[in-house]
Amino acid sequence: MHKRLMDPVLAALDSERCAYFTNITQTLGEDSRLANNANLVFLLLAASASYLPTKLPKNLFIATLLEFVAGNETRIRRTVYDPAFVIDQSLIKPIVANFVMEVVTRVLERLDDGEVDESERGSEYRLGWPIEPSAFPYADPDEIDDDD
Repeated sequence: MHKRLMDPVLAALDSERCAYFTNITQTLGEDSRLANNANLVFLLLAASASYLPTKLPKNLFIATLLEFVAGNETRIRRTVYDPAFVIDQSLIKPIVANFVMEVVTRVLERLDDGEVDESERGSEYRLGWPIEPSAFPYADPDEIDDDD
């Protein structure tokens, strides 16, 4: 089951991210804790892999994933077993966003504790609000000429 969900996702990732999530997928495939909800775990992982940072150690990432699925199992099941999900898989996006924020929070905690090397070059993650892209670059009030 998980190969069908994960293989297309892994193929679309860059080599570093693919290696990270391949390792996660293989480890999860052998994890006995997934006996009852493997489909939910792999579905969430497949839907979120392209948005997730890869800064957590494998064991911490897996623990975070399993903890999130356990805590949100009813919500995830309600979403994926809704007939509308067959037509519109984007219905899972709010759950994916919550999971991504959980992982980012764990990464930031590790950064605060000095467990993540800040000098590493990697992906940048920015949080923002919906804005009109045409409004960029923004006017700088300090650069406005008052002599006009």
